Amino acid sequence: MSVLLFLMGFFFGVIMPAMATAVTDAIAREGHGRAFGVMSAVYSLGMIFGSFVTGLIREVISPYFIAFLIGMLVLSFVGYMKLRLPRSAHTKVTTLR
Repeated sequence: MSVLLFLMGFFFGVIMPAMATAVTDAIAREGHGRAFGVMSAVYSLGMIFGSFVTGLIREVISPYFIAFLIGMLVLSFVGYMKLRLPRSAHTKVTTLR
C-alpha cells in the first residue's frame, strides 16, 4: 500500500507542473489566475467524484472481476493491434529474430 501511495504522489507531482506549463502556454497572461482556478476546481472535482464512483463500483462488482475485465481489454487491444499490422511489417519483425 505504501508503494502505491508513493507512486500516486510521485505522478501527482509530475503531472501538476506539466498542467501548469500547458496552461501558461495556452492562456494569455491576464487569464492565468482564472485558468489556474478552473484547472484546480476541475481536478478537485475529478478526485472527489472519482473516489465516490470507485466506491460504488467496489460495492457492486468484485475487484477480481474488474482486474479480469481490464486484463481482457488489454489482451483484446494487443491482439487487435497485431492483426492491424501490415503483413510486410510483421514479416520484417519476425525475420530480425
